[in-house]
Amino acid sequence: MTGLGSLDGGVFVSSFGFATTTTLNVSASQVNEGTPVNLTVIVRKFSGGVPTGSVSIYADGNYVWTGTLDASGQATHAVTLLGGPHSLSAQYSNSTYPPLPGSKFIGSASAPVGVFVIPKAPQTPGLVSPAYAATNVSPAALLSWNPAAGYASYDVYFGTSSTPPFWGTVSGISCSPSMSLNTTYYWKIIARNVSGTAASSIWSFTTSTQTIYQLSRIAGTGTGGALGDGGPATSAHFSQLGDLDAGGTVYYAGWEEVWALSLSGGASALSINADGVRNAASFLPAPAVPGSIATLFGSFSLNAADQAAGSPLPTILSGLSIRLDSTAAESAPLFYASAGQVNIQIPWELSGQSAVPVSVLLDGRSGPSQTLQLASFSPGIFADSSGQGAVVDTLSRLVATSNPTMAGSVIVIYCTGLGAVQNPPTTGSPASTAVLSPTITTPAVTIGGIDAPVLFAGLAPGAVGEYQVNVRVPPGVSPGSAVPVVLSIGGTASNTVTIAVR
Repeated sequence: MTGLGSLDGGVFVSSFGFATTTTLNVSASQVNEGTPVNLTVIVRKFSGGVPTGSVSIYADGNYVWTGTLDASGQATHAVTLLGGPHSLSAQYSNSTYPPLPGSKFIGSASAPVGVFVIPKAPQTPGLVSPAYAATNVSPAALLSWNPAAGYASYDVYFGTSSTPPFWGTVSGISCSPSMSLNTTYYWKIIARNVSGTAASSIWSFTTSTQTIYQLSRIAGTGTGGALGDGGPATSAHFSQLGDLDAGGTVYYAGWEEVWALSLSGGASALSINADGVRNAASFLPAPAVPGSIATLFGSFSLNAADQAAGSPLPTILSGLSIRLDSTAAESAPLFYASAGQVNIQIPWELSGQSAVPVSVLLDGRSGPSQTLQLASFSPGIFADSSGQGAVVDTLSRLVATSNPTMAGSVIVIYCTGLGAVQNPPTTGSPASTAVLSPTITTPAVTIGGIDAPVLFAGLAPGAVGEYQVNVRVPPGVSPGSAVPVVLSIGGTASNTVTIAVR
């Protein structure tokens, strides 16, 4: 395929330069992943003669390579690309730069050329937990496995048959199917992408035979004179238990000590911390925004973590739900739930409200209600613990020290809390991949303190509650391995994250 660029307007201004065209040829429009694509750049002068200078190659707007034209006005280069569609282009610049007196810089760009790289079939996933032939496994256990390189999704097969039936498709590396006591289960995982599949072996495990109750000392040491001094606790396990109180716990006063008897993982304590509502991207205390993702920290009495197996997101995980209004009619879609953390989507239906009651329910028992503050905007950029932002180039590569960006390149910032959008999806469902959902209000972005042009802001297609902001890196940004990026919308600024710029 060929990309023929248009004339670089106004380049012919003196005897030192002539207008040029740049053409990019690729060896194939479709290749298998791992196969190099051979590129040939041809530069021609309209006035005749052979131009001199250099050409640069860009993939999806990101710099790849620079080389010098040969005596025929051509340059060649081979590039190996990751699986998926790509847009390649070439840029020519003459060798007289800075320009000589009375001349201008001379250059031209090719038209973009499309190349599709067929990804390799995924590698075989490795099963992790529960271990092969394990016994006494909790019915609340997660199935987990190691990621398979090149996967797009996983098909989970799970059941009581030695050839387990299909259970569901997930994008993560764990899931939580419903299980019963004293039952042997079989499971396997199939990694999948557009090029093929790879199946794990079949493992089995057996769940525990009895419900476990735990007796824990909560005060005192059991020795003379230890009057509830909070000494070290011990624990014992029982397979039989009488009636629990309304809170799910029986307290027993022993000799200079107090014991609490509860169902392991039961609802003896359900609460959200006083400052426990956080922006899921920044983890900073902040009002919640309808449609976006929030993290709740508190005490949720789960003995094993659980996560949604797919979308639409469920409103109950391991018996736990989050209620978000006084009528208890609005439950939040759940991404993840554990003993101390729950990740939720704030329902779109709460738009326009300033506050709602929020409470935790577990197996029918409810914790105390508190007020959840709502806002139109509360931007947060996803980042790791070092502050490195979830910012990628157009090849979905993290913009970090190993892959710095440069002025003129397009980068994608993943965030949440940007508020109302056009074409909003149903609560708990992912944004459409066919029809975009741009934000009603356009955010502003600075990179290294310099305003960056925003090309698109809206929901990330295929994701729930996640937004993406596409920006072009502005000229003048000082290079570095930790260049600050800040997003603001509606007068509210996000957390500061970093990217690498060269």
